[in-house]
Amino acid sequence: MQRALAWIAALAICVLATMPARAAQLAYVAVPAASTADPSIAIEPIARKLGWTFAHTADGATLDDGDGPLTLRIGSRLVREDGADVALFISPAVDRNGQLALTISDAATLFNLSVERDGDRVALVAPPASEVAIREVPRPATPAPVPTATPRPVAYSTPAIVQGTAGTLALSVEFDGNNRVYQTNLSGNAGVVHGNVSSYGSAAVTNPVGTVTVGAPARNIGFGAIQNPLAGSVINNGSLTGVTAHVATGGGASYDLSSGSTINGNITAFTRSSATTVDALALVSGDGTFDQALLRHAVIFKENWGTIDYEAIVGQHGVAEGLHARTKGKTFLDANLSDASGALPLIDGDLPSGAVIGEHLSAVTTVTAGYVRAIGAAGSPTLGVTTRVMGLTLGANVSEHWTNLSASYTGPGAYASLFTSSGISQVFGLNGSLALHRWTGDLSVTSSGGASSGIAQLRTNHPGINLAAGLDLNLGTIRPLVGVVVPIAPALAFEAGLVPGPSGRPALRLSVLAGFRQPKPRIAQFPVTVFVPDATHFGPLRVFVDGVCAPKPLAAGTPIMVPAGKHTVYVESSDHNYASPARDVVAGDLAKVDLTLFPQRTIAGQVRFGGPAAAVPDGASLQGIRVVLEPGGESTTTDADGHFIFARAPYAPNSTILLDPSTVTNGFSAPGAQPADGGSADILLEPNRKVEHTSFN
Repeated sequence: MQRALAWIAALAICVLATMPARAAQLAYVAVPAASTADPSIAIEPIARKLGWTFAHTADGATLDDGDGPLTLRIGSRLVREDGADVALFISPAVDRNGQLALTISDAATLFNLSVERDGDRVALVAPPASEVAIREVPRPATPAPVPTATPRPVAYSTPAIVQGTAGTLALSVEFDGNNRVYQTNLSGNAGVVHGNVSSYGSAAVTNPVGTVTVGAPARNIGFGAIQNPLAGSVINNGSLTGVTAHVATGGGASYDLSSGSTINGNITAFTRSSATTVDALALVSGDGTFDQALLRHAVIFKENWGTIDYEAIVGQHGVAEGLHARTKGKTFLDANLSDASGALPLIDGDLPSGAVIGEHLSAVTTVTAGYVRAIGAAGSPTLGVTTRVMGLTLGANVSEHWTNLSASYTGPGAYASLFTSSGISQVFGLNGSLALHRWTGDLSVTSSGGASSGIAQLRTNHPGINLAAGLDLNLGTIRPLVGVVVPIAPALAFEAGLVPGPSGRPALRLSVLAGFRQPKPRIAQFPVTVFVPDATHFGPLRVFVDGVCAPKPLAAGTPIMVPAGKHTVYVESSDHNYASPARDVVAGDLAKVDLTLFPQRTIAGQVRFGGPAAAVPDGASLQGIRVVLEPGGESTTTDADGHFIFARAPYAPNSTILLDPSTVTNGFSAPGAQPADGGSADILLEPNRKVEHTSFN
């Protein structure tokens, strides 16, 4: 029955693949045809077209497509989502004339769009409007596996005085009679160290949770919870506990060497990945039944209607194949089909099979129905729904064998999440935190198979002496927690506390908390004086270098220090009403730059067919006409109704609008330059006059 439903789902996907899908152009920039540059583009107009909310912040912007907020920061390649920073961009976000801009490749990554090049045009395109509002297709909830051992929650928090600009390191030891228990916590947020990882156990590093990478995004070493190179459509367990080395090449391929342990053995693997393929050679050991070499080959086929993932695993003792397909759009289909023979390192939850159809009722509400197989249970019909109300996300999923409920909330100074599953796997989890002035409250409780553990505490977090007190829950026994953190130096503190030990008796915990700072780069700095005519008329002015605002306002005659090399400089008023066009300067060669401020405004208009309606031939289109703004040469294209818009920026008062004659439909000619003054420009295409035969008597 499972295979029959999965094959029906795959057949439906093939039918959908034959349906035409018309791409919609969302943004466009012009570059020289021979150039390989990745131009920048303002992202606010794109977000508005896709129906995303967009709000400027002091150092960037927050976007939300209905699945939760994404925070972008000027000068950063990271995107903050669900409280975590994710390295998403190749180049950092920049502020250009009051607009947050990304390279067109990074914008395509952010909005899940495609980049198309045609001569000197680079465009971002998306499927029809009914599809572009959906950033990802949520999978139906299934019962989580029984939780493995996790580090004990940290009873005390690193005080603010210890938080270094690059990260923190905490080392502690618990004295529990003759036993010694070690805990390590490392976090990095700048320089070459990013992420956080913690471990707890009788060895110095045991059961790490989280991941820390050391190095640049293209070349780094990671340790902690790393990606399982065998995970995909056949094996669902997506993480290992171990270490990995990552190298990315300029051609789009990346290579990873990883080694770690899973619930059923150890894996050492070499992986090559590209945008569409993954190949991995792995050695599995630690379980005599499954010890063998494995080769995994996975391919992703991206179509206008969705994606198909196919993979094959070939080992010394068995083989497996998996197929996963997913469509896009308001109504979507998600189907899995997998099978294996012989002996492979598989556990409950692997070899998924089933099909689910879903409907996005709105940008925040989705319903699903289908037939799936869950962990530890046979396949059965399932129904699910997810929705969002303000900052609260709710989900429910039921089947013959289990019922899942989930809820999460994120708000100013607080977050909470709840998950419960009944049936084959009975799991409960509750986590939350609330910040009140200089106090923070934490709660974490998990339960599986009747065994519960958790912690509840109140702690201070400010410069100076910090206190913590709370309760520890372990296997049904509740014991008190109490401790103190004393600063010794600006980036060093000492912690002492009384905590429950593994033996059940109170144990003494001693810790050292250290913050480390990012070293300042030793780069030659050169003075550049920025001059703005009649600067006092515009109020306080801000200077931007390469999209990053200088720490001090512009002062007449006071130079700004710029690193050696070529930079882009512009000025903007503090109320965002006036700005200058960007100017390139070479530090060390140019000691002064003159910038003129213009009012920031949006230029919009419409191109229409002139003459009588009968003169417009059938099939004539107003879409795709190139509109050029002079001086400067900035351009955009019209939509199907002839509308066009230039994003808010400082345009010269004498700016004019021109149409590219080569893009105007046959039978019509473009008018001359039109003034780009206030209001909406109305541009008429005049029909070409025919030369008639005339005779003279």
